[in-house]
Amino acid sequence: MQEENFNEVVLDNQETANVKYREKKSILNRFKFMNKGFWNVINLGISFFLLFAAFGTTQSFITTLRKQQGFVSLTILYATFSFSNFLAPAICKFLSDKWTLFIGALCYSFFVFSAAFDSDWLLYSSAVVNGFGAAILWTAQGSLLTKSANYNQLVASKNYDDNNSTTNEKKKGGEVMGFFSGLFFAIYQLNFIIGNLLTGALINAGISNFWIFTILGIIALAASLSMIGLRSISDKELTKLDTKKNEEISKHETINDVSTKKVLASRVKQYFVDFWKLFKGSVLILFSTKMILFSCISFYSGYSSSFFTGSLPPVIGKNLLGWVMIVFGIMQVTGALISGKLCDFIGKRKTMTLTLVFHFIAIMLSFQMVYWGGKTKTESDSTFVYGIYALYFIEMALLALSDAFLTNCIYAILGSKNYYKKEKTAEAFAAFKMCQALSSAIGFFCGIYLNILTIQIILSTAYLVCIAAFIIMDIFIASVDKEKKFKTNEKEKLLV
Repeated sequence: MQEENFNEVVLDNQETANVKYREKKSILNRFKFMNKGFWNVINLGISFFLLFAAFGTTQSFITTLRKQQGFVSLTILYATFSFSNFLAPAICKFLSDKWTLFIGALCYSFFVFSAAFDSDWLLYSSAVVNGFGAAILWTAQGSLLTKSANYNQLVASKNYDDNNSTTNEKKKGGEVMGFFSGLFFAIYQLNFIIGNLLTGALINAGISNFWIFTILGIIALAASLSMIGLRSISDKELTKLDTKKNEEISKHETINDVSTKKVLASRVKQYFVDFWKLFKGSVLILFSTKMILFSCISFYSGYSSSFFTGSLPPVIGKNLLGWVMIVFGIMQVTGALISGKLCDFIGKRKTMTLTLVFHFIAIMLSFQMVYWGGKTKTESDSTFVYGIYALYFIEMALLALSDAFLTNCIYAILGSKNYYKKEKTAEAFAAFKMCQALSSAIGFFCGIYLNILTIQIILSTAYLVCIAAFIIMDIFIASVDKEKKFKTNEKEKLLV
């Protein structure tokens, strides 16, 4: 009798547990994005928003407040950024994406704090530190963003299978990369709005430069600490979720785990082997056909960025700069949200084509802005002056929209499975950031010695080369939209 009652209790408990499990599962299915992949995108976006509200505002104002010293510091920063990318993937692998992001953010904080002091050598030294930090920060950001998109999609596919669906169609990680990058950049680019609003309010309140940059430095430090909340996603974890590769790789990993855990010395040796492999991969990937062509797009991206953050702010002037950059930030957020969805909805090729049209209009208007902007200093007609001020807002808004579209297209292409394998993601983003940072350094260096008309002619030339590189890459090397394996020679099998 007691045994029967006991069995009934067990059955009741088991049935209750099953009901709770089904309810829990249905709730989780309703919030399918609320896994650590999506959490990382939100956390990363907020952390970068805070960090670049401090750094971006510092960068915009430093060429106006410190003139030549500002241009020199930014040239040093982006040159260091460029060449540090060779080491960035290895450091990212060694420390993990999360802690690499934390250390990189601290390097940014140091530069912002140093801007508060009237010392050129402190500014230049902190620029070197920030350049190194920028390399590891953006490499880890690209790696973690791609892993988060893949993780989110693999979890969605797994839940899809668990529901015993009759269709064999599954979503792929690459299909949400545009959405994830768009969401990240939409949150991140709010920094232009909040950072410039805060700085504009502080300047109007008569706060000294020392306290303005000190407050911005504290914000950057808070952003660094917020990155501790990121959740790591390892390659092994992604492999376990990928049912096609899980059985094939699990045996190999088990053998490696057993062998590497026997002695501490073998683990250290493995770290050095991995470090060298990643360093070599970062160098070699630059010579792949895809990356050689992609470097033309990266160069234009970086050079155009230095143009609207370094060369145009002095034309606008200190008093109006904060308000213009607020509009710039609003359009960056809008562009990030729209372009991310467009990459997934109409494809990367059409979105990139639209992006290049926006850039063409923006470049043409920039010539008008610079020409008529010089007239405001001698013109007494207030109607004329206000018309030029309106042109400042329109041009910077269009530049912001163009830049947001280009950035999202680049991330959507590099993050797709069609271009680089998962294990090569960090190296691909490092190579992209290296080319982008080098061109930014060149742009800021040009700002010291060349007049703005010459800088605009170089920008226009880089734009035309960017168009040619994209057409060749998309038609002859690898389509940006098709999920297809392309034939490569033996050298490129090692690179890609």
